[in-house]
Amino acid sequence: IVATLSGHTAPIRAAAFSPDGKRLYSAGDDAIVQVWDVEKRSVTAKLAGHSAAIRALVVSPDGNTLASGGDVEPDSTVSGTPLSLLSLVGPDAQGRVRSSSVTITGVHTG
Repeated sequence: IVATLSGHTAPIRAAAFSPDGKRLYSAGDDAIVQVWDVEKRSVTAKLAGHSAAIRALVVSPDGNTLASGGDVEPDSTVSGTPLSLLSLVGPDAQGRVRSSSVTITGVHTG
């Protein structure tokens, strides 16, 4: 074990490194994406927006975009189809993380 990072309040289901290896993104059952500074081993941002567990994370090849996908709340008003929420992340001129989100409905898996 190189390091133990503490911060999530529920099991982690997905993790991804930025292409340069400087950031680690983690997410899971607490429905939060945490952005970690790998060298400092500390959280630099917490991205909210999901209403249920996050199951997948992927970082774009240029490192400027992070996509996250997750479960649907059991009482969701979406009828019969899974719902994914994508959190888009990119550094601004000062290196701070900014985010926006889009909701995708009607996604069929399997």
